[in-house]
Amino acid sequence: MNFRYQDVMSPRQRELKSLLDLSEQVLSFAELGDWGSAVKLQRHRRASMEEFFAQGCSAGESEQVASVIKYILDIDQQVSDVLYGYRNKLVQESGLASRNIRQLDNYISNSL
Repeated sequence: MNFRYQDVMSPRQRELKSLLDLSEQVLSFAELGDWGSAVKLQRHRRASMEEFFAQGCSAGESEQVASVIKYILDIDQQVSDVLYGYRNKLVQESGLASRNIRQLDNYISNSL
């Protein structure tokens, strides 16, 4: 018999795990710099979260849901950190490119 943990999870627990998995996938795409895929998956995750939270949580599942939400928020913070890291890198590269263009323009104007 092939036993899997998901076989004993309730449908709500599977949905919650799916939200967590989507969050981790968004982070993976962000770390790869694949922002197009990250945004697409983020939109899907948002819709899935809205659907999940359209139903109220039972008292028995509220602690688990709160724990997963906290973990998802931690993952979202990691995605933000990666995003700002990439943004800062692009700003620096853009500044360097602008300086190089000015230097080339200066050379051209002085060489003709």
